[in-house]
Amino acid sequence: MNLYLVVVDSDYPGALENVSEQDRCEIRDGVWFVVSDVDTTAALAERLGIDSDHPGIVVSARFYSGVALSSVVEKLRSWEDG
Repeated sequence: MNLYLVVVDSDYPGALENVSEQDRCEIRDGVWFVVSDVDTTAALAERLGIDSDHPGIVVSARFYSGVALSSVVEKLRSWEDG
C-alpha cells in the first residue's frame, strides 16, 4: 500500500467517499492521509474525481516525521503494521 496526502477544495466534500474509512484519516477539513493500492498520484487523483471542476492535489508521502494528534499517529502506525 502507498501513503498519500490528499488536499481537496472544501466545495468538494465527496472526494473521499469512495475510499474506505479504514484507508483514510482526516487531518483537518479537506486534508487527508490515504493509503491506496494505486501506484501514482495521477491515478489516485483520477479515482477521487479530482479535476478542473473538483480541484485538489495528491502528494505521495513515502516518508513522514513529526508530532500529530494521537488519532493520526495511531492510524499511520496501523497502516505500517499492515
